[in-house]
Parts: sequence; structure tokens; C-alpha cells
Amino acid sequence: MNSLEDRLREALTERARRSPVHPDAWEQTLARTRRRARSGAWARYVIPAAAAAAVVAIVTATTVLTGHGGLDGGHRSSGASRTATAQPALPAPLSQKDYLIKQDPPVSQVVKVKAGTGKPAQWVYVWYARMKGGHGTVLCSEVRWGKFVAAAYCETVRLSVHQPGALTGGSGTVMVGASGGQVASVRAQVPGRPAVAGQLVSGRGFPARVWVLSLPEPDAATIVFRDAAGRQVGQLATLGAGLPPAGKPQHGGITMAHGTGFTWTAYLVDRRVSFWSGRWLLAYAGLPASGPPEVSVFFDIKDGVIPGPSGFYGYAHDDIAKVTVRLASGRLLTARTFPGWPGSGLRLWIAPVPSGLRQSPEYVALGYDSAGHLVWQGTHE
Repeated sequence: MNSLEDRLREALTERARRSPVHPDAWEQTLARTRRRARSGAWARYVIPAAAAAAVVAIVTATTVLTGHGGLDGGHRSSGASRTATAQPALPAPLSQKDYLIKQDPPVSQVVKVKAGTGKPAQWVYVWYARMKGGHGTVLCSEVRWGKFVAAAYCETVRLSVHQPGALTGGSGTVMVGASGGQVASVRAQVPGRPAVAGQLVSGRGFPARVWVLSLPEPDAATIVFRDAAGRQVGQLATLGAGLPPAGKPQHGGITMAHGTGFTWTAYLVDRRVSFWSGRWLLAYAGLPASGPPEVSVFFDIKDGVIPGPSGFYGYAHDDIAKVTVRLASGRLLTARTFPGWPGSGLRLWIAPVPSGLRQSPEYVALGYDSAGHLVWQGTHE
């Protein structure tokens, strides 16, 4: 996967969380494309790749660094890694105008890391920022190919002695997360393939080291964390980019929303949550529902093809009572969570959006407990 078009397809796979899935997705995308005037050199790549990517929606996980630089079960790290190029200020092409920088300004050094060996080069920019209100820490990452942003996220980091590694961002085959002080190495184990070693990087003001992994393909993988003696101290599972193999489940659905001619339904099968509108697959998680993130966020912006509302929606762990989504315009969308599947420890939520919202909204999602305390934050550019 070395050509520019192939690598763009990989990045747009991650972007496809807002794309509905339908047996005729390719034909419908072509039809919509003929109706929309587009210009620029990217058009010939973006349109076909978006249709090809309409089969997957991957959720990146949250991980909580607490207080003023403190870490549950972790350590305070300093110095630069051999695998990272540390920058004292915002390295180009990042700027103060970037949505992620404005929403979650760095309280640490911004470190630039090269991911993988392909061309054009992929670069990951990582830094730490404060949660809204100043209590807790988020890890931010931007994955870029030159000026093209493949993915940009900030998410709450929660680590412990029993969970020394967490996944907070990435794009397609690139994964980014935080690791506790006992972690000396990180590898991805993919069934039937050689293990892939990751990088551990640090910088000034980092409360925990950051790990970066680059896989050849967006496959299901087990991310293994080991200490200096080679002992396994933790692991994370990813479910990969493949569609749910059995199609729409026949039982166990929970209604998210319904109206004239539509019903949105959520299912939990084999640790994975999926969302459907009739026979349309709206979105599904790429991570086991029992693990991070505390709050998963999907959005679906209607173009008249699928019946139902436009909205943000997802699932949350059972300590989350309310989810608020703050759009770039300042508009607030708030939803109370409601019970999910018995014994799952999950709750569901949905927040309709105002008409006229563009296809790629920038937003900050906030999760609150029953006492009104902010316990989770995620920013998406």
C-alpha cells in the first residue's frame, strides 16, 4: 500500500464513521457525486475513496491522567525519545488556527513522530492538554501526510496499574495512545502475521509516555505492553475494520429513535456495538464495548437517502449520565443516557442536530456523571 491513492483510502476508512452502509453504497455515491459540483485536484481521490470507505466506522478509545500532571498508576516522564523529533513550539504545519490547538492548547511540548516507512511519509503530532475546567488531562494527536489531516483527536486518558496502556487516537493503520511508567515496549500482534513493534515517545511536560504503532493493514490486533524484563503487563484488543460478518442481528436490539418510516436500533454482538436504521448499517465500533472509551461518539448527517434524523449518538459506560456535544459554532447538544443491555455496563445516548450542519462537523464531546462532574472529554477535528 504505497501509492498516494491507497494511503488516502486508508485514511478515509477512519473518516467513514459518518457514512451509512448500504448494499448499493457505491452506486448511490456515484449518483450523488454527479449532482454535486466539486473542484480541485483532490476530487478524483476523495469521491471514490469515500465510497470504498463507506463500509466501516472505527471508534478510537479514551484513556484518565488526573490532577495537574499526575497519573493513576503511571509516572512523570521527561526527555526526548530516540524515535521522535521534539519541537519547542508548534511544528509546521500545525498553527494556532487549528481547531484542535484552539480547543485543547498544549500544556506540554508538541512532539513530531514518523509513523511507518511508506511514502509519502506519515507524521503524528502528539501533545497533552487540560480537560475543560482544568481537572484531568487529555492526549491529543494529529495524523498528517503533508498538509492533509488524516485524523485529529483529543481524548481523556485513564491509566492504572491493571491497565497500563490506552488507545486515544489514530487513523486507519496508525494507532496512538498513552502508557504507564512500567511499560518498556509495545507491540501489535495480528493473527497470521509477524508482530509489529511500536514506538514509545516522550517530551517536556508529558505526564505519561505516548506510544505510536503503524500496521500494514487495518486488521484486528492485540496490542501488548511489556515491562523492562519482558513481562506482559497489559494488553488492548482492537476489532479491526471488517464489517460485522453476520449482517444485521435478528434479536437484542434497543430502539434509539423512531418516527415515520424509520427506527434506529442498537445491537451488542461479540463485544461490538452497531447501529442500524432499518437495513442500513449506520456505524459500528472498532473496539470492544467493555473497554475504553468512556463515551463513544458517532454522527450521521442525512442527505435525504436514509430516513430518520441527523444526529450524534453512541454508547457510554454506566458511570456516564449525560453527554454534551459542543459544535464549533458554540451550539450545545445535550442528551441523557439511558440503559443499554442488561449486565453489559453500557448506556446509550442520542442527540439530534440542527438542520444545515455540514458533513464534517468539528466538536467537543463531554461526559458527565450523575453528580454533574465532568469525567470524560473527546475533541474531533
